[in-house]
Amino acid sequence: MRIPFLLLFSLILSSKLVSQELIKKEFFDADWNISDSSTAVYYKVTERENTISDRGKISSYNVNGTIISYAEFASLHEQKRHGINKRYDENGALTSLYHYEFGELNGSFAHYHSNGNMKIKGAYFRNELMDSLYSFYESGFYRRKDLYLNGKLVSGNCYTESQQDTTHFEFDVEATYYGGADSMQRWIQQNLVYPQEAIELNEQGRVYVSFIIEKDGSVSTVRIERGVSQSIDQEVKRLVSAMPKWVPGEFDGYKTRTKMRLPLNFNLDNGVINSTEKKKWWQKN
Repeated sequence: MRIPFLLLFSLILSSKLVSQELIKKEFFDADWNISDSSTAVYYKVTERENTISDRGKISSYNVNGTIISYAEFASLHEQKRHGINKRYDENGALTSLYHYEFGELNGSFAHYHSNGNMKIKGAYFRNELMDSLYSFYESGFYRRKDLYLNGKLVSGNCYTESQQDTTHFEFDVEATYYGGADSMQRWIQQNLVYPQEAIELNEQGRVYVSFIIEKDGSVSTVRIERGVSQSIDQEVKRLVSAMPKWVPGEFDGYKTRTKMRLPLNFNLDNGVINSTEKKKWWQKN
């Protein structure tokens, strides 16, 4: 008996789609490395919209069930945010809310003090600050009033808590390596050890590593996002963990944790080339 081609194709497609999990639960340790449920500190729930679409949402929780974050995605595979992105404090109170469109910050955003009062409110258009940006002290008094156009500051005023004018300070300051990118490049070249095992096996490629610059400038939470081999990945983790302190980032004048991404190219002929991609870790402000 012959099955028509279109019907056969439909059956194959259906079998692949149902194999995708509509709801997936993963457990993590204190550094967000995958662990089992018995030793987990956090867990994450991924919910796919349906078996056909890659759209969905991801929610993270403390192991006691208190929510940490909620994010909507146009593509779960590509981690392309689209929709609402929320972060919460250790008690489950909302600390920030952002809107994304296909991976870009687009629309209003807000941060909240622990007492529930507004901390920051503004808007983005295609990842650039737009229009009015306000921030407030916990008391509710103004901390800043800025006006942006296409990401550029047009005018701005900052205030003391008694509402006196004070020196204007930059809203978003990147974490930086002391001496800049060239200095970091030299430090990496001087301290990296190409594993002998990797040399013997002719292992080469690009490693993507992420890490957190803490408020005191120290490096923490080093994770291999995409590796090459066990020996090379271990060397990257050792190297990044040994980095000297950075100049920490600032957000509205407050020291903040910043997530960094560093691609490292391992090439037996040309050495190691690196670059960084900064992304403010909004939920940690």
